Amino acid sequence: MDANAVGLTETGAEYAGATDITGTLAVSGFSAADVLSNLGCLEKVENLQLSMPEVSQVSSLSRLREVTGSLNIELGDALSAQSISDWSGFASLETVGGNLVVAGSHPDAGFRFEQFKSLETVGGTLKFELDAPVVSGPPSLTSVGNLVVGGYSGSGLGTLAGFAGLQSISGNLAFRGGVIQNHAHSLPNLTEIGGNLVFTQWAPYGDLNVLNTVTSVGGQIEIRDCMFLERLDGLDNLTTSGGIAITGNEALLSVDAFAALQGTGPVVVRDNYSLTSFAGFPSLTSASDLVVDEAPALVEFGGSPNLATVAGSLSFTATSLDELPAFPALSTVGNLDVSNNPQLTSVADLGMLAEVGYDLLVSLNPNLISFQGWSSQFNVGHRVIIENNDSLSSVSTLSSITVSNSPDPNAIVSISSNPSLPACDAEALGDSIMAAGYTGQLKVQNNLGECEP
Repeated sequence: MDANAVGLTETGAEYAGATDITGTLAVSGFSAADVLSNLGCLEKVENLQLSMPEVSQVSSLSRLREVTGSLNIELGDALSAQSISDWSGFASLETVGGNLVVAGSHPDAGFRFEQFKSLETVGGTLKFELDAPVVSGPPSLTSVGNLVVGGYSGSGLGTLAGFAGLQSISGNLAFRGGVIQNHAHSLPNLTEIGGNLVFTQWAPYGDLNVLNTVTSVGGQIEIRDCMFLERLDGLDNLTTSGGIAITGNEALLSVDAFAALQGTGPVVVRDNYSLTSFAGFPSLTSASDLVVDEAPALVEFGGSPNLATVAGSLSFTATSLDELPAFPALSTVGNLDVSNNPQLTSVADLGMLAEVGYDLLVSLNPNLISFQGWSSQFNVGHRVIIENNDSLSSVSTLSSITVSNSPDPNAIVSISSNPSLPACDAEALGDSIMAAGYTGQLKVQNNLGECEP
């Protein structure tokens, strides 16, 4: 039966005995009881919209097994607490092909989602827009398209209890705000998130051990704008992700996560002004970028001993590190940027480095003394900028580097304005680069003293 073609009367008598309805069936207002009482045989509907239903009305849907499209439930603030807490009329529902959205402003009781006890799949987004918490999850649910989890008004679920059967999320998993109660080990079977994993405005602590069974995140892991987040632990079994962004977390002090991560897209750690310690990526072998920026309190970064390739930028800027982390297996990197680190005195092992595809930038590190650790012979594809490093006194370990000739007129080798670097040493490095075949712009000036011919 086609709901759009038939049109809904006040009694819904035209649906009496119907088992399958196509189109959108929208039930609301004072006639809802009469309409739903005629749907006792309904097993399948394309889209179902319920506005302010009472529990006695919902019970008449006890044979409904499938919503091929979307199920939308709107709870009005005039309902009794029982109307929100008892939804056993949906006990036979197994599948929602599209979105399942529960919205409303009733403050008296939580939405007892566990009473959807046969629900196995939500193909679209599972979303809650409620002032009252969602008490629990459906015990049979194994897969959803997108899931929103949160702990404050309008954000979604207040707990992950009851989601033990969830195995896969094809889209995004979003944690938004507050503290999720009783969440330890409550997702023991979730192994794959196809889209993004997002944390915004998260709790005063960041225990990600609830996701320790997750091995793959196809999209981005975003941990951003969590103003009370102090530490970040967990995700110990994650091996691949589309990228990681940890940004704008004002209170974040430490990160001890991602221990098993082997491959990822861009990693950006930026604008975390209280961050002092980052355990690094001990298993990481490749990343498209690894950028640490605007972390003025950062004094410890564990490094990545197995990291071999960074297709884009490897960048440590505006930190308080006194030594650049060791990357002993690194062979190729797009850009290497070590700038504006006021406490940096030395750089650690880059012994395998063979290629910097674009720029080598080392500037504004007032306490950097030498490049001990950068002793391998590597090629730079575009620019070499070594400038404004007040304490730099030696560049001898860079004597084996080569620089490609780029058609870009902005390509340059500049060894300038390093007031502790003897001018003859700076010119010797420039001459060595030219002797190896570089014919582009060379600027060597304003270093220590003059170099007599």
